[in-house]
Amino acid sequence: DASRNLVRLFFLKQGAKRAVFGLLHDKPADVKYAAVIGGGTMGAGIVHALVRAGIQVRLIEVDPKAVSGALGRVRKMLDDDVAAGRLSALEARHAMNRVAPSCDWTGLKLADVVIEAVAEQIDVKRSVFEKLDRLTRPDAVLASNTSSLSIAEIAAATSTPSRVIGLHFFNPVPKMPLVEVVRAPQSDDRSLATAAALSLRIGKTPLLVKDAPGFLVNRVLIPYLAEAIRAAAEGIPVPAIDRALKDWGMPMGPFELLDEIGLDIGLHVLEAFGSKFGEYADTPAGMKRAIERGWLGKKSGRGFYVHDDAHKRKGETPVNAEMTALLTSGTPASPVPSDQELQWRLVLPMVNEAARLLAEGVTDSADAIDLGTVLGLGLAPFRGGLAHFADTVGSESLVERMRTMAAQHGPRFAPAPLLARLAAAHLPLSRFAEPATEHAAAEGSASAVPAHALTT
Repeated sequence: DASRNLVRLFFLKQGAKRAVFGLLHDKPADVKYAAVIGGGTMGAGIVHALVRAGIQVRLIEVDPKAVSGALGRVRKMLDDDVAAGRLSALEARHAMNRVAPSCDWTGLKLADVVIEAVAEQIDVKRSVFEKLDRLTRPDAVLASNTSSLSIAEIAAATSTPSRVIGLHFFNPVPKMPLVEVVRAPQSDDRSLATAAALSLRIGKTPLLVKDAPGFLVNRVLIPYLAEAIRAAAEGIPVPAIDRALKDWGMPMGPFELLDEIGLDIGLHVLEAFGSKFGEYADTPAGMKRAIERGWLGKKSGRGFYVHDDAHKRKGETPVNAEMTALLTSGTPASPVPSDQELQWRLVLPMVNEAARLLAEGVTDSADAIDLGTVLGLGLAPFRGGLAHFADTVGSESLVERMRTMAAQHGPRFAPAPLLARLAAAHLPLSRFAEPATEHAAAEGSASAVPAHALTT
């Protein structure tokens, strides 16, 4: 089974390169020059990917100190490439010379593509795009690296929303092979095809998704993280939760992941989703109090775990007991469930959300969910992806488990309508209903669940 799953994923990855252009009706523009707005962790990673592919890049930052920091980050990534034998020292120097930094908004008329990578705040991003609309050529593609904000809302700040798309990279950019190419309602096919072709050129796999909260990967990830935090707030030990999910096949546990991305960013995304999907809104107050204390994860040295230098030298990462106390707020510790119980509790919300985003048309293929969850989420490749795992379990068994969980933990575990209909029809998740057929499916029509998923 593992061998078949890995071979299937290989063909899905190869097929994705052709499939994205099969969904578009225009040819990509050639990209010789690019610009990146913002040189933080993500911006510097994007610059690094572009210059390695031979593209000249205009890097714009707010002041000389920020420019210096951004260039230092790009240089370190290139140095890592040299140390690993991926580039020669000469190739790394040539790549670094392709970066043209500036604190002024100049040189943008040359750019064929501009990628924004500034703070994850809608007002900040709209301000950037309003400037880009005036300072770039009318045919330049404008892309946002947002992970959770609406591309349509960002595009509304411009006079030409048809050229505004999402180009969502994953952190760390040099290591993560996936890019979500996000189509807003006004985005034209030329801009999307240009972004997809650019993704391939810099060695990434493009996945075309609809403009929706969290797009595909984060939409599936957020319920998983939210449920992990709820479990810890009930007194279940953080290391036990992390260990169970790593044993299931995740590359790191949910709390290790939160420490990696930063508790402040994690809370921001959880709250942003909570405003759109009510079941994620009740983030424990203890997490907010931890952030007020400056416990932000790895970057501050303390989060769910302690990451100080003394423990690093010993090769240890002990749990932050004070954080656990904040989360539980004196709640008596719950009996520790078995690893299998913890795995189902955290994996089922991901499967449920995958069914919802299929029904909403965020993607038109269960195969895209498999590719996205393996390449973007790090889900164990041997399981074949999240949708394939769901098909292996079976929709009937999943629905039965979800109803049991709903009785134990609340209505957030109630099976998604699409999943319940598939179970009633004895069909797998890969046989999903298109959004246009949802009304017919609601009326109980078996023909509303067509078999049209991509095959290999």
